Amino acid sequence: MRMHLTFVRVLAVFALALTLAAVPAPAATITGTTTNLSTVTSFDLTSLGHDDWAYWNTTAASGHSGAPTNEKNGASLINSMSIVGSGTLRGSSSSSQPRASYSFTNGTSPASGSVAQATGLFSTVLDTNGVGVKFTITLPTVDTYIVNVWAGVFGGTATFTASMTGATSFTNAFTAANLTPKPTNQYRLFVTPDNANDVLTISMVMTADNTTQGSSQAFITGAAVTGIPTPAALPAGLTLLSLVGLRRRGRMHA
Repeated sequence: MRMHLTFVRVLAVFALALTLAAVPAPAATITGTTTNLSTVTSFDLTSLGHDDWAYWNTTAASGHSGAPTNEKNGASLINSMSIVGSGTLRGSSSSSQPRASYSFTNGTSPASGSVAQATGLFSTVLDTNGVGVKFTITLPTVDTYIVNVWAGVFGGTATFTASMTGATSFTNAFTAANLTPKPTNQYRLFVTPDNANDVLTISMVMTADNTTQGSSQAFITGAAVTGIPTPAALPAGLTLLSLVGLRRRGRMHA
């Protein structure tokens, strides 16, 4: 009877090993939601960006480095902004600013505070399809991340894209007139990489220009990243009840 019990246990271990071997590697995924900000809305970057947050705010007409104006202390997941297409980075000195405002208590410059309607960054080349801005986020572990991005368009249509190797891209086309404050969306993404240090690329690019209004642009103002550790799951087809059942049957034959 003891030999039979041992045999059952060996079979259970063998079945578990086969099941584990058959479990596919986690696939990279990007899903998300889009919320249009109908009015100027304030967001707590410290709350939304446990791992990292950043915003871009400048009145420089051109030549901005693309580095965030302010970011979370000790974090470097969110990288600098760069151009898609042509031109150089710029902000805006006009009163027409995007509809996202930010508050924070753990930034680098200053240590705490707020910014009302960050200007964001866009290209010096206006009214041109294929022109926009982008930045990347490095995801250090194979977990799910909540990524908030604030981006918009002024006088035309721009396409927001979040892409990562191995995942189907998340896209959204946003059309708006030359309005004050500038039309802005909050993009809330759920991102799971399939390798540590995979890179998520975020872009906002003009795809249709409203030439009758002029000064069309695609812009990004801020981002926040919070990781959610992925709980380990039992392999498919194997449950605690099945393990208990194997053990009980072994005792009955002992």
